Amino acid sequence: MQIQHNISLQALHTLHLDVSARFFYRWQENDKLDELLAHAKNYKRTIWLGSGSNTIFLQDVDDGLVVQIATNGIEVIEEDEQVRISVSAGNNWHQFVQYTLANGWYGLENLSLIPGTVGASPVQNIGAYGVEVKDHITRVFGVNTDNGEAFVMNNNECQFSYRNSIFKQSPHLLITEVEFVLSKQFIPHIDYGDIARVAQAIAGNEKLNANHVANAIIQTRKAKLPNPDKMGNVGSFFHNPIVPADYAKELLQKYPNMPHYPQADEKVKIAAAWLIEQAGLKGKKCGNMAVHQQQALVLVNTGGAIAQDVIDLKSLIQSTVLERFGIELICEPRFIT
Repeated sequence: MQIQHNISLQALHTLHLDVSARFFYRWQENDKLDELLAHAKNYKRTIWLGSGSNTIFLQDVDDGLVVQIATNGIEVIEEDEQVRISVSAGNNWHQFVQYTLANGWYGLENLSLIPGTVGASPVQNIGAYGVEVKDHITRVFGVNTDNGEAFVMNNNECQFSYRNSIFKQSPHLLITEVEFVLSKQFIPHIDYGDIARVAQAIAGNEKLNANHVANAIIQTRKAKLPNPDKMGNVGSFFHNPIVPADYAKELLQKYPNMPHYPQADEKVKIAAAWLIEQAGLKGKKCGNMAVHQQQALVLVNTGGAIAQDVIDLKSLIQSTVLERFGIELICEPRFIT
């Protein structure tokens, strides 16, 4: 194993805090996994890292091995009216979505420009603009890093829910491949927000197609969300909270313009960004971390932020929203200490 030493992680996680790993390995070949798992036993812990778009390193990693998952590959398993494809965990998510569109495979266009890797997509059950990745996953392949045993889980076994899965609750389940089923017939999902208007404007006189929708998503995300290469961030910092219907009704009596989305289980999802903005925290800074001026759900590194800045701003937002609305905001990214 060609282990690297004292590697900066600043460019390998999108919040870009100045931290480093004492031991680092870039895993690129699936057939090297058994050797890697055996070697990893020499360390106190192993931290598996994709693109770092949902990970925040709060300090240097001196006591373990950081493994960047960089495997790559796409294989068509079956193709008729639908297509079933298996994708390696290290594939870039947005590039994969673009690949599906180029091949006339539809279903993931609403998830365009989401940062991260394919292997990370089931963990969070990523979703955007009315679509969740669970709706297109058939199986997930991986290995239990505790005992080295391989596993295959079908969709139900993954226990998907809003921004959650069995993988998020069980980090020892390492995903190596994800199998998707996509359609060759385009069915637009453009009822969320302003997507229909933007997509139609892009389409012009043409019949609306998946690329128009994907471009509308990309245009909308770029307008609302800062580029992490220019201003460090991990995208949405908090989950949109889901509350009982009775409590949502109570809040709506006080705040009739509150964005809210009824759920299938008779609960109601509330926009976390609205809560943060209404609490007067848009643009609020703690050290070199700030609530983004255009999207309150995004916390940005304005340059030179340190871990304490992140903790202070996170805590301030949570305590303020809890005090004003009685709602506890839960963080989306994982914190590595």
